[in-house]
Amino acid sequence: MITLARSAHIAANKNQEATEFAVSICKYLNDKYGLNVAAHTPVAGDMTRILWTSSYPSLAALETTRGKMMADPHYLELLAKAGEFFVAGSPHDELWRSL
Repeated sequence: MITLARSAHIAANKNQEATEFAVSICKYLNDKYGLNVAAHTPVAGDMTRILWTSSYPSLAALETTRGKMMADPHYLELLAKAGEFFVAGSPHDELWRSL
């Protein structure tokens, strides 16, 4: 099992918009692609971040899904609108493998 963890720092005074986007993008991806994307906020530490997680049976499945997403005009439109809610250059991706 492969888990993708993506985090981003929320732009100043954009907490509500960033949170609404986080929830809406999860709903869209889960409904459209049958994924299980979840959004998270910190309980402690740097409270200006949002984390998304999703799991895939293999790297190949992740790549296939990402290819479909990057060819999806509506998904790309949602991402473009969200740019103002997050600090430029702050998104950070990590891939984790289940033991």
